[in-house]
Amino acid sequence: MLRVCLRVFSLMILLLQIGVVLAQDDAVDLLQLYGKATEFDPILRTALYRSELGEERVRESRAGVRPQLAATADASAVNQDIKKSDNLLFQVGESTFFNSAFSITLSQSVYRQDAFARLPQAKAVAGQAEAELRAEEQDLIYRLADAVFGFMAARDILEFAVAERTAIHRQLLESEERLQSGLGTLTDVHEARARYALAQATEIGADDEVEAARLVIAEITGELPANVKALSETFPLVAPDKPNVELWVEAARFQNPRISALEAAADVAAQEMRVQRGQGRRPALDLVAAYNYSDSGGSEFAGGGGSVISTGSVGLRLIVPIYDGGGSSALVRSAALERDIALQGLERAKRVVEAETRKSFQGVTSGITRVEALWQTVFSQEAALADKEERMRAGLATGLEVLDARRDLFLARSDLAQARYDYVLASLSLKRWSGILDVADLRAINAYLQ
Repeated sequence: MLRVCLRVFSLMILLLQIGVVLAQDDAVDLLQLYGKATEFDPILRTALYRSELGEERVRESRAGVRPQLAATADASAVNQDIKKSDNLLFQVGESTFFNSAFSITLSQSVYRQDAFARLPQAKAVAGQAEAELRAEEQDLIYRLADAVFGFMAARDILEFAVAERTAIHRQLLESEERLQSGLGTLTDVHEARARYALAQATEIGADDEVEAARLVIAEITGELPANVKALSETFPLVAPDKPNVELWVEAARFQNPRISALEAAADVAAQEMRVQRGQGRRPALDLVAAYNYSDSGGSEFAGGGGSVISTGSVGLRLIVPIYDGGGSSALVRSAALERDIALQGLERAKRVVEAETRKSFQGVTSGITRVEALWQTVFSQEAALADKEERMRAGLATGLEVLDARRDLFLARSDLAQARYDYVLASLSLKRWSGILDVADLRAINAYLQ
């Protein structure tokens, strides 16, 4: 009965594998996923909106130093009823008349330190947002690659787990047949059954990891991929084009967009300190020109005659701050502290970028050596497995020894696949921290997906 159940289960797994092969036609590649990610990734979209917001801030600040023109108009109907008056200027009686007025005022800042300082500050804000957008564009490339290769690694582990479970299942059937024929032992059967149960549990866990990795991709692209193309074994292992890590570190200091964004943030904080100094301590001088026109159809004075009056004026308006309770001084000190905080954040970012650049460079160089070593390990494990299978057929080795050799081969293949993925990610990470990661790098990798 157990043998029948095991064979039915194997048939189900075989059908599942056939379905996976048929689904390869629906497999997507890196560029297809990147196209979706640029449209649906919320982190990138947020950075894009902030960049557009920075441009609007520049337009707002320009308005503060440009002429301001305002016009007002009033119209009213007046009903006047003087009941009693002891003043000869006011006549008893009721009258109705209409009043209208129009005025236009033009003002231009001649000297306003705060308004003039807002423009370079706004430009720094826009520069910060633009640098953050470049950083997020590069981060998206890396995050997507990390998610995709994480999915590939999980899928490889699942495939190895299925292959190992299938091999253990075959060995279990052989152990049971050998026991029935008197050539095997009950211990071998129990050991095979225990390993088979463990392999089933491992396969279930690997399948869960595949689905979890698929969800990570969906978080970036907005939809679950049916499948992803695999990385070809012909993918070349190339050393960094700059052999000296110090050259990469130097490039990262000047090209990393995160550093550029934080430098802009420190500039914004310094500009805010200048704004607060000008706003609370320095005088302001405006040029003001005005024109007023009024048309009154009546009056409360004797005779009730109306009037039409137009006036024009041009002058300077000086505002001198004297004392505001210490608020302006507190704002200046707060702005200075914000600047110091921004400078410390910039210094920390520079150290992180330098450390990550060195780490990525080491990951690329050591990754090449590790992949080459694991290729040799796989070759050796394949030879060892073939030798154990030959010895088992000759009666010189047990089936459990063959299972151990096959498990070692699966582990070596899994380690090799992971090492190749780690090398690719380290290469992307090195360019990312150096500020030169581009879609072209993704396109180069995509050419080796199949």
